[in-house]
Amino acid sequence: MEKIYLDYSASTPLDNEVLKIVHKNLKDVYGNPGSLHAFGQKAINILDISREVTASILNADFREVVFTASATEANNLALRGAVRAFSLHTKKKLKPKILVSAIEHESVLQTAFDLEREGLVCVEIIPVDKNGFVLPESIEKSLDERTVLISVMYANNVVGSIQPISEIAKVISNWKLAIGDIKSVYPLLHADAVQAFQYLNCDVKKLGVDLFTLSSHKIYGPKGVGVLYIRNSKSQILNNKQVSNYNNQNKKQDGILNFPLVEPIITGGGQEFNFRSGTQAAPLIAGFAHALKKSDSARVHETKRIKELKKYLLDMLAKHLPKIQVNGGKGNNFLPNIINLYIPGDYTSGELLIALDMRGIAVSSGSACSVRSEKPSYVLQALQVKENRAKSSIRISMGKFTTKSELSRFVSVLKDILKKKFL
Repeated sequence: MEKIYLDYSASTPLDNEVLKIVHKNLKDVYGNPGSLHAFGQKAINILDISREVTASILNADFREVVFTASATEANNLALRGAVRAFSLHTKKKLKPKILVSAIEHESVLQTAFDLEREGLVCVEIIPVDKNGFVLPESIEKSLDERTVLISVMYANNVVGSIQPISEIAKVISNWKLAIGDIKSVYPLLHADAVQAFQYLNCDVKKLGVDLFTLSSHKIYGPKGVGVLYIRNSKSQILNNKQVSNYNNQNKKQDGILNFPLVEPIITGGGQEFNFRSGTQAAPLIAGFAHALKKSDSARVHETKRIKELKKYLLDMLAKHLPKIQVNGGKGNNFLPNIINLYIPGDYTSGELLIALDMRGIAVSSGSACSVRSEKPSYVLQALQVKENRAKSSIRISMGKFTTKSELSRFVSVLKDILKKKFL
């Protein structure tokens, strides 16, 4: 049976070049990067090269790139670390508040709720519209002097909606200007870009973010590596001419702090500039850096190719299964590789996944972190999708090995599964 993988948003296959790099380094680079001898120096050199590659691609400084063991850990460091830094280093006595969008990954939402249960923060959920977009004005309405951090994912993993991160950054800057507190580093802006990197520009300076998350295994790299970009607290990101003019007129050194934006949540030997203790997995990080470089260089071509495949699939569905509907939307404000489909009929998404899997086709119902739950997707519910529709929806996510023939077979197999239900 031909096996067809259409779950690239959950994880991607390891690129062959990346595999060779990881394998070679696993064999040859076994010294501890913290050791001073030649074996350790070989390992730290691998880390330095990988960090330079990552920093260059993100338009970040070398010391602003922090390697973690996963994007989940990076998101935890962003939220927990920011709250710790605020509590330890500022004189504000008010309980801090964090804003998170209703469609964030579980590693952001559950971390925020956990911090709230511990009594450390108040959490405000920012709603999205029916297509899955955060409206910048919703952020603006919720900002106040207690707001420490706003976390909005760059692109959603379930419906593919691309969020207006740079616009949100401008809203934050304008709010600081309006209250006369432009020199304040707070609130911070964090963006989870795990799904976005392959298809969107990830220049952290242009986006105006303070914290930025990436994942290796979403871009054909090895599992076990994530990145958190942490802006140097001594550098102020300016998002518009108005703020720039304000600084020029007042001649102030805005945004200068003597403490980092986040405090570590894993302590020990002080690796990763004291943001994340633990011996770094140099061979995996080397593989991630190469995957990052390949994805960055292939972005334009691959985006065009995947857009064509998406149109092809939607046309095929319209022709052969016209009752199927798209959750979210289909335009340029959505990732080209993700399509969330409502399948009317008597099947639940779980039954559809099993039926497709038995015929050699792998799809998903949403985030792989919660797919085993029988509950309907909270992302679709945030889009005001009715429960019965959410329970009968599946996610198709394509990647660099996806072909038209695979999509044709998917449509054919799905039509065969559904023909007794509503055709």
